[in-house]
Amino acid sequence: TVTTTYTVAGASSSCTPNQTVATVTVSNCGQTTPSKWTKLNNANTNNLYTIVTPSQCIAYAAGDNGTILKTTDGGNTWVTQNSGTTQTLNTLFFTSIDTGYAVGPNGVARRTVDGGATWTSMSVDPNANLSYVTFLNPKVGFVGGGILSTLSGTIYKTTDGGATWSNVFNSNDNNRAIYSIFFTSNLIGYASQGFQQVYKTTDGGITWTLVNAGTTSSSPGDLYFTNGSTGIRTNQQGQIIRTTDGGTTWNPAQTPAGTGYFWGRLGFYNTNNGYIVGGPSSTSASIMTTSDGGATWTNISAPASASRLYDVSFYNSSIGYSVGLNGTILRLTNLDSLVVNASSSTLCSGATTTLTAKGANSYIWTPSASLNIATGASVIASPPVTTTYTIIGTQNCVKNTVFFTVTVSNCNQPSWTKLTTSGTNNGLLGVSAPTPCVAYVTVA
Repeated sequence: TVTTTYTVAGASSSCTPNQTVATVTVSNCGQTTPSKWTKLNNANTNNLYTIVTPSQCIAYAAGDNGTILKTTDGGNTWVTQNSGTTQTLNTLFFTSIDTGYAVGPNGVARRTVDGGATWTSMSVDPNANLSYVTFLNPKVGFVGGGILSTLSGTIYKTTDGGATWSNVFNSNDNNRAIYSIFFTSNLIGYASQGFQQVYKTTDGGITWTLVNAGTTSSSPGDLYFTNGSTGIRTNQQGQIIRTTDGGTTWNPAQTPAGTGYFWGRLGFYNTNNGYIVGGPSSTSASIMTTSDGGATWTNISAPASASRLYDVSFYNSSIGYSVGLNGTILRLTNLDSLVVNASSSTLCSGATTTLTAKGANSYIWTPSASLNIATGASVIASPPVTTTYTIIGTQNCVKNTVFFTVTVSNCNQPSWTKLTTSGTNNGLLGVSAPTPCVAYVTVA
């Protein structure tokens, strides 16, 4: 939104110079510019590998040294929680705002039921490095990883919310730990392991079958399905491949030239629109986006100060987060979505106008002295003079600010101006004006 004030100078038919101002406000009429990623303040510099967004205001991130961070204000502030471990935490998953799970190497598995105020240990398998955790509902969940001695892929299942776990799959392939698990329904799911091999279950995780022999790359990668048949799989050596037949065949996605480097995890906020994050080095970040379900990808700008990114998560199309090395936390917001319109932006003195804002969930208006109310999407303004209003809109706990000017003029109301004369100090007895520009006075 851009507001411009023009100064207009002229002369009336009475030959009297006059000047006024006119303000024109140009808005985007509800259209939004492309979303932007901004780096958030975070005093904790431990590497972060996972983030989840269980509500519009709450998010959790985790990483090295048992770090778990929580925000309750949309990422403006982050508080460190006591995870009860100093091991790296690879993945988080929350089934509600308060109930969540975290897993890591050497059998580390933690659970909270009070929003992270306390984290308690779960017994999954002390002889496994645990890479990934996901749940289908509050009771049924899966953990993937690799056996410590061989790093061969293994999957565990719970049917009681994490109280107990049973081993349901072992790949017996050395150095091919399970890195990602994704279910498209309660029965159909996929698991990705080293060499980009993909296993599929059609019975809710009881049995798993190899559906793709993978590639020669030993690098692990993420796995994400946008619907029952379309899935994307990545690795940490720059490859992005895609299936449209439920994993039977995979083909390379179209990516920009020069993007064949480390890719972390994928995140989508609907079937077509998503992001992948990573970076060419540990000190620089890269982000790509897709609008066609992962068939083609486009580079977008990442903050220059961001380190390599590992995970990305969305609550909805308006808010998302990404985390990475050195405590990097990014937030995605639509910065230009807040707009203000007026029934009239130019008033005669004493008149009123209705101002309406859109693009947020709540609004605060200042100065409020000339408004009927100071909050809400619509207010009635009666400013005595030209006034610029500040509107703060909050959406998904993210604040945005715009300004709107209402110009007040006298609308050509008659006014008297004292003139000066020379040559006499005598009183003036009368005046006549035979033409608009000629006047005579009678001197005593």
